[in-house]
Amino acid sequence: MEVSPFPCLLARLRTRHLRNVSIAGKNFYKCDLADADAVTCFLMPSAMPRLSKFLDETVRPGTAVVTVTFWFRGRSPKTIKDGPGLRGAVALYVWPAMSAPGHTG
Repeated sequence: MEVSPFPCLLARLRTRHLRNVSIAGKNFYKCDLADADAVTCFLMPSAMPRLSKFLDETVRPGTAVVTVTFWFRGRSPKTIKDGPGLRGAVALYVWPAMSAPGHTG
């Protein structure tokens, strides 16, 4: 989901050859993500707490959630990658990705 028209168009162009990727021009807070196998997020830090709660309510346990640059507080990523061609570190969470007690994320 991408609410802004230009990034949505760009994402569609970049993924048009991938049969397992779909891009929708929508606000994901208004969408049902129950059937999503993976969710990719590139948002501002202020959006992460609301997104975390939204994902708790909408995605299946075990859904892959990928974030770029910003992390979910109180959640533990399965892996973090930082490398050439990436614009900041990328974290993979397997939702709900709860942290161990005492871990601040």
